[in-house]
Amino acid sequence: MAYERQSTGVHPSSEHWGIKSGASKSSSSDQLLLMQQNIASIKELLTSMKEEVDKIRAVTKEIGADIAKLRITLQAKKRQGIMAMQDVTEKLAKVTKDIDVPYDILFTKVINTLKYFLGRN
Repeated sequence: MAYERQSTGVHPSSEHWGIKSGASKSSSSDQLLLMQQNIASIKELLTSMKEEVDKIRAVTKEIGADIAKLRITLQAKKRQGIMAMQDVTEKLAKVTKDIDVPYDILFTKVINTLKYFLGRN
Protein backbone atom coordinates (compact mmCIF):
# COMPACT_ATOMS: atom_id res chain seq x y z
CA MET A 1 0.00 0.00 0.00
CA ALA A 2 1.33 3.41 -0.92
CA TYR A 3 1.14 5.99 1.80
CA GLU A 4 -0.19 9.37 0.86
CA ARG A 5 1.46 12.48 2.15
CA GLN A 6 -0.97 15.00 3.51
CA SER A 7 -0.54 18.43 4.90
CA THR A 8 -2.69 18.22 7.99
CA GLY A 9 -0.81 20.54 10.32
CA VAL A 10 0.12 17.72 12.72
CA HIS A 11 3.52 16.36 13.68
CA PRO A 12 5.61 15.67 10.52
CA SER A 13 6.45 12.09 11.52
CA SER A 14 2.82 11.02 11.53
CA GLU A 15 2.28 13.03 8.38
CA HIS A 16 5.23 11.26 6.75
CA TRP A 17 3.72 7.79 7.21
CA GLY A 18 0.31 8.70 5.87
CA ILE A 19 -1.38 8.61 9.24
CA LYS A 20 -4.32 10.90 8.97
CA SER A 21 -5.14 13.37 11.69
CA GLY A 22 -8.41 14.22 13.28
CA ALA A 23 -7.55 17.91 13.37
CA SER A 24 -10.85 18.98 11.89
CA LYS A 25 -13.92 18.60 14.10
CA SER A 26 -16.40 16.37 12.30
CA SER A 27 -18.99 13.84 13.17
CA SER A 28 -18.24 10.79 15.30
CA SER A 29 -18.54 8.45 12.34
CA ASP A 30 -15.97 10.46 10.39
CA GLN A 31 -13.62 10.38 13.36
CA LEU A 32 -14.16 6.64 13.76
CA LEU A 33 -13.41 6.08 10.08
CA LEU A 34 -10.27 8.20 10.39
CA MET A 35 -9.16 6.18 13.43
CA GLN A 36 -9.73 2.91 11.56
CA GLN A 37 -7.60 4.15 8.66
CA ASN A 38 -4.87 5.21 11.08
CA ILE A 39 -4.99 1.82 12.81
CA ALA A 40 -4.73 0.06 9.46
CA SER A 41 -1.71 2.20 8.57
CA ILE A 42 -0.09 1.45 11.93
CA LYS A 43 -0.71 -2.29 11.45
CA GLU A 44 0.99 -2.17 8.06
CA LEU A 45 3.93 -0.27 9.52
CA LEU A 46 4.28 -2.77 12.37
CA THR A 47 4.10 -5.66 9.92
CA SER A 48 6.83 -4.18 7.73
CA MET A 49 8.94 -3.45 10.82
CA LYS A 50 8.56 -7.07 11.96
CA GLU A 51 9.63 -8.30 8.53
CA GLU A 52 12.70 -6.07 8.61
CA VAL A 53 13.60 -7.20 12.14
CA ASP A 54 13.23 -10.83 11.01
CA LYS A 55 15.60 -10.15 8.10
CA ILE A 56 18.12 -8.59 10.49
CA ARG A 57 17.84 -11.60 12.82
CA ALA A 58 18.43 -13.97 9.89
CA VAL A 59 21.53 -12.06 8.82
CA THR A 60 22.77 -11.95 12.43
CA LYS A 61 22.25 -15.70 12.75
CA GLU A 62 24.20 -16.31 9.53
CA ILE A 63 27.02 -14.07 10.72
CA GLY A 64 27.08 -15.89 14.05
CA ALA A 65 27.32 -19.25 12.27
CA ASP A 66 30.13 -17.95 10.07
CA ILE A 67 32.03 -16.65 13.10
CA ALA A 68 31.61 -20.00 14.86
CA LYS A 69 33.04 -21.78 11.79
CA LEU A 70 35.96 -19.36 11.71
CA ARG A 71 36.61 -19.88 15.41
CA ILE A 72 36.70 -23.67 14.94
CA THR A 73 39.04 -23.31 11.96
CA LEU A 74 41.36 -20.97 13.86
CA GLN A 75 41.46 -23.29 16.86
CA ALA A 76 42.35 -26.21 14.57
CA LYS A 77 45.14 -24.16 12.97
CA LYS A 78 46.39 -23.17 16.42
CA ARG A 79 46.53 -26.83 17.49
CA GLN A 80 48.38 -27.73 14.28
CA GLY A 81 50.87 -24.95 14.91
CA ILE A 82 51.45 -26.07 18.49
CA MET A 83 51.95 -29.67 17.40
CA ALA A 84 54.40 -28.58 14.67
CA MET A 85 56.40 -26.51 17.18
CA GLN A 86 56.50 -29.41 19.63
CA ASP A 87 57.75 -31.70 16.84
CA VAL A 88 60.44 -29.19 15.85
CA THR A 89 61.47 -28.77 19.51
CA GLU A 90 61.76 -32.53 19.99
CA LYS A 91 63.84 -32.92 16.82
CA LEU A 92 66.12 -30.02 17.81
CA ALA A 93 66.56 -31.49 21.28
CA LYS A 94 67.55 -34.83 19.73
CA VAL A 95 69.98 -33.18 17.31
CA THR A 96 71.51 -31.14 20.13
CA LYS A 97 71.82 -34.24 22.29
CA ASP A 98 73.39 -36.18 19.42
CA ILE A 99 75.89 -33.35 18.85
CA ASP A 100 76.73 -32.98 22.55
CA VAL A 101 77.77 -36.62 22.99
CA PRO A 102 80.43 -36.66 20.21
CA TYR A 103 81.66 -33.22 21.30
CA ASP A 104 82.09 -34.42 24.88
CA ILE A 105 83.93 -37.52 23.69
CA LEU A 106 86.14 -35.46 21.37
CA PHE A 107 86.84 -32.90 24.11
CA THR A 108 87.83 -35.63 26.56
CA LYS A 109 90.15 -37.25 24.00
CA VAL A 110 91.80 -33.92 23.12
CA ILE A 111 92.36 -33.11 26.81
CA ASN A 112 93.79 -36.59 27.47
CA THR A 113 96.07 -36.26 24.44
CA LEU A 114 97.33 -32.84 25.58
CA LYS A 115 97.91 -34.14 29.08
CA TYR A 116 99.89 -37.07 27.66
CA PHE A 117 102.12 -34.89 25.52
CA LEU A 118 102.57 -32.26 28.18
CA GLY A 119 103.34 -34.93 30.74
CA ARG A 120 100.53 -34.05 33.13
CA ASN A 121 98.84 -37.30 33.85
